[in-house]
Amino acid sequence: MKRRALIPLLILCLSLLFPALNGRLIVRANPKTIIVAKDGSGNYTTIQEAINNAEERDIISVREGRYMENVVVNKTVSLIGKDRNSTIIDGSNNGTVIFVNASEVEVCNFTIVNSGVLQNAIDVDRSNGNNITQNIITSTNGIGLYFSSNNIISNNIFNFSYYNAIYSFSSSNNVISNNKMIFNKAGIRLQSSSNNIISGNTMFSNYDGGIIIDNSSNNTIYHNNLDNTHNAVILQADLKNTWDSGGEGNYWSDYSGYDLNEDGIGDVSYYPNTNDTQNQDSYPLMGLFSDFSTIFENTSYEVFIISNSSISYFRLELGAETANKIVRFMVSDNTNTSGFCRIAIPVGLMPSPYIVLIDSEEIIPKVLNASNGAFSRLYFTYPNRNQTIAIIYSEALHLYYELLDSFNELQSAFLALNSTYYALLYDYGLVLGNLSQAQENFEALNTTYTILLGNYNSLLDSFAQLQKNFTILDTSYQTLKGLNATHYALLHDYTLLLGNYSLLQQNLLALNSSFADHLKDYSNQAQNLQNLLYIFAVTAALFIVITVYLSKQAHAGKNGKIRKKEE
Repeated sequence: MKRRALIPLLILCLSLLFPALNGRLIVRANPKTIIVAKDGSGNYTTIQEAINNAEERDIISVREGRYMENVVVNKTVSLIGKDRNSTIIDGSNNGTVIFVNASEVEVCNFTIVNSGVLQNAIDVDRSNGNNITQNIITSTNGIGLYFSSNNIISNNIFNFSYYNAIYSFSSSNNVISNNKMIFNKAGIRLQSSSNNIISGNTMFSNYDGGIIIDNSSNNTIYHNNLDNTHNAVILQADLKNTWDSGGEGNYWSDYSGYDLNEDGIGDVSYYPNTNDTQNQDSYPLMGLFSDFSTIFENTSYEVFIISNSSISYFRLELGAETANKIVRFMVSDNTNTSGFCRIAIPVGLMPSPYIVLIDSEEIIPKVLNASNGAFSRLYFTYPNRNQTIAIIYSEALHLYYELLDSFNELQSAFLALNSTYYALLYDYGLVLGNLSQAQENFEALNTTYTILLGNYNSLLDSFAQLQKNFTILDTSYQTLKGLNATHYALLHDYTLLLGNYSLLQQNLLALNSSFADHLKDYSNQAQNLQNLLYIFAVTAALFIVITVYLSKQAHAGKNGKIRKKEE
């Protein structure tokens, strides 16, 4: 019977864990529940003994009491305390209180105290996929992540840690959310860690710093409340981290900006390091961030509120008769300034429209443009004193607005149809007038058609006659075509003969020129012959004369010799 009594508590604890898991549930194959009780009424009296005898995925349920142990979790189990205020694990000021080196371990609902001076309450060493949630860690150091990824640390309370409430070394892709860190040396310290999400944490009065960034980049930090000696300490300004998400950043106690457009978000950026453009919160919150979880029809929803007032007594109510859903909470502040609320309501929980009442007086909120498919965001102000605020979703009002929207759509459609009707009626009058004109034009065209038909028949007869003439002309054309071919053949031959005649004429001229040259040569040769004959005749005459002369001289000489002989 005692085991059965624990089952609803375990279901409730797991349902509270579900929002922090971001939709990731650890599936166990037929786990068993092991009871640890100091008084011996359970399976074991110590937590370590239960772990040593557990199998993978078992649930170790720890009843109230103070357990003086240093626990080593070296297998995948779930450690769940019955009540975190009265289920205490005390490390006796010696070493780490809970050391986790297995993966997918859950540690839920404990108060953890008295680690060694330089040791943590919980160490996660080279371990992934763990969930550490709903614990109180006080008068000791906090949680350390070492070379570990994909872990969730959420909804824990850290008080009076000697050093860091949460310390991450060389760890990535972890989620640190919705934790409260008050009066510690430092809230969260990231060293050589990247791609982590830090959201929804409250860090007050941490005297070394709310968030310390040491050689770490690409971390996303938003929806945190920071009111510390130093809200953020960034040791390497050239490493970029993101300080807002979805148009909402963090609350900074030393932010001196303004909100002229009244949406709960500062109009100028906040720089954790002065003028460090690599690290800036572009959407600083003008009030503290609060995250409230509620369950409706076995589904968990989160409502986010940003306000400069204290928020208390948040609850979801259902109207007894109307079945209206009502988000109700109180705001309070001792200052005389006016208060504001920026609230994000899940549409799945309460779709619009809403009625907003402040102490039973209805106000009209501003619906922010930041609203999206998942959330509706409202902004409203009020005198800053104790107020009860109710935001009501009425199914009847919702149906009324749906009907009103449908009526408006139908009315718009009717007006559009009415306008179309009158436009068509006007067009019909124009068409009717055009029809009469068209009928007159048709009759004129019909008369013209009759005339054209007669002309067409006449043209058809003329075409037949022309066709006959064409046949005759075609025959003549064929004859002429043959004659033309003969003409072109004769013309071709004539052209050839004309070419030959021109060639002969050229040859004749060439022969005539050659003949003239021959005549000239002949004339020259005849002249030369004549001259030769003349020379020859002269030479012959001279020869004869000389011969005669010489003969006479010879004869005369002979005659002389004869005379001399005679003498």
